[in-house]
Amino acid sequence: MRFKTTISNVPYFLKLLQAIEKIGKDIILGLSPEKLRIFLVPDQSGIKVWSELNMDTLFRNTSIESRSKNCIYIEADLGNLMHILKSNAKSQEVTVKLCKKDGLPFLTFRITPKEDVSITQDVAVAVLSDEDFRRLIDPPTSDTADVQICLPSLRSFHDIVDRYKALGTQLAVVANMDGRLSIRMETPMVTLATFYQGLTHPPLAGQGPPARDPDRRAEVRVDIRKFVQVLRSHMLFPSNVIACLFSGRALAIHLLLDDLYMTYLIPALADTS
Repeated sequence: MRFKTTISNVPYFLKLLQAIEKIGKDIILGLSPEKLRIFLVPDQSGIKVWSELNMDTLFRNTSIESRSKNCIYIEADLGNLMHILKSNAKSQEVTVKLCKKDGLPFLTFRITPKEDVSITQDVAVAVLSDEDFRRLIDPPTSDTADVQICLPSLRSFHDIVDRYKALGTQLAVVANMDGRLSIRMETPMVTLATFYQGLTHPPLAGQGPPARDPDRRAEVRVDIRKFVQVLRSHMLFPSNVIACLFSGRALAIHLLLDDLYMTYLIPALADTS
């Protein structure tokens, strides 16, 4: 098993990890010659995150060999990876190699902050089998949701939801298949709501745009702190963001960029009304 590469875009890699750092502590990297897949190991928040992008978006001069069709699966501490990337964001070159030291696997980072100077830093990892990686559940698809709707500007949407955070802990997200979306918070003292209309709906796989239906609606009640953490992904400047509502069960947020997709799955809170 061998893996060696040079990180060609440290700031973008760091930004990608910053979009999930508040949600969990451990990530699994699925490495292959063409693709990098990232899965966030859920902690007490219950949020799951999947991401996939082309290897050449972040890396160059990649060499990877394994008995699992040249795929390697690595579990690492997210904080340790981010510490190395933050402290070396402006380095001329950062190379990464999968090594064994005293029989234990490490990702060894060789950093060149300037000419004729190099620094080595190690991150302890666990190497997973192909079978272990395949046990991870694939993200839900849009066509299995009760309602799929494209969100408004993610930055402004984040700012609005963030203001609700000081007033309560639960937020109801409601949408229908006629371009309408609302967020609502109810407390003993006040009821607040924000409404959007004229939003679009994404085409389903292999089909055209879905038929508009104002009576087809869904509602998901979520922990507002978790929702704000997910909406911090606006820092990635996604070209499209799709919300998929699984009524009373979960809210999925799909981020789409030219060479990247990322999915967050937020579990629904029980309806206490």
